Amino acid sequence: MWWDLCIMDNIVSWNIRGLNWPNKQEDLKLFLHMNKIGLIGLMETKIRLENSNKVAARVFPQWRWENNSTPSVKGRVWVAWHPQIYDLQVLQKTDQLIHCHATQLSSMNKFYITFVYGMNHADQRQSLWKNLLDISLQMTEAWCILGDFNAILYKEDRLGGNNVLNTEIKELADFIDQCDLQELRWDGSYYSWTNKTIWSRIDRVFINIHWYGVCDFTLTHYKTNALSDHTPLLVQFPATPKPKHRFQFCDMWCGHPDFTKIIDSAMNSIPPPHVTGALRQLKWIMDKICVSLSKPSRNKFADLRSQQEKARSELESIQQKLQSNL
Repeated sequence: MWWDLCIMDNIVSWNIRGLNWPNKQEDLKLFLHMNKIGLIGLMETKIRLENSNKVAARVFPQWRWENNSTPSVKGRVWVAWHPQIYDLQVLQKTDQLIHCHATQLSSMNKFYITFVYGMNHADQRQSLWKNLLDISLQMTEAWCILGDFNAILYKEDRLGGNNVLNTEIKELADFIDQCDLQELRWDGSYYSWTNKTIWSRIDRVFINIHWYGVCDFTLTHYKTNALSDHTPLLVQFPATPKPKHRFQFCDMWCGHPDFTKIIDSAMNSIPPPHVTGALRQLKWIMDKICVSLSKPSRNKFADLRSQQEKARSELESIQQKLQSNL
């Protein structure tokens, strides 16, 4: 059971455009399971504050959750996480973001994550940029910012509708520059929202310079719209298999007293009957040499680091004596 939970550590951000209908809630539960999600940020759920507990119990059984709802504002941002997959601390909530510190329990990687739902108008988003800039000025660890920014970054981010003005791309560009961020590697659909007439890329995932030092390989997959007019942003942590070991010859082996004997022994060996053909026999001999050379390598040369440290210590001692005699 624990192994099943460990691999469900994907993160998703999704403007779901309403979560009051029971059929939509069931579809979301299926989506979480099929995409192995352990942490989710939902935007525009439209859930009233008094209904939050009932909906959360139905959609996120055994999960923990937070939102930034108020009696006058229906659930703009919800964050939910499985406590056996992520340890999450909510640090800050505003009307346009929820900022958290997360520990991914399968890897024990620690990072900050901020789920964003920007207001519709540029002047309303000014407080969002200010809050994010304030967070970035204190940030010295891995940080991911994702969600629906309701702003575009490039002129090609909108297809259809009015022509894109320079002022429309400036606010998001300035935010990225001031906070020293970059967009996370991604694949899938380019446009993240559509009303069937206009297509726009307003949902994004950004990271800071510390991210890849903690999460070696991370990818955002823009999935199909499914239940919403927005695309879910699936942040994945693919396994990076260890590359196959390649043999590398070290010149220092030539100085080993048994080097010539090792080579002669391998060259004079007779391949077994099933190894036929000149190239296969040569490969068999070379493999035998590799195995034979690995033994003196481990026995005599494995402590190179300690030898290097000892030599450096002796050098520093000599240099100190020279300095004292000047």
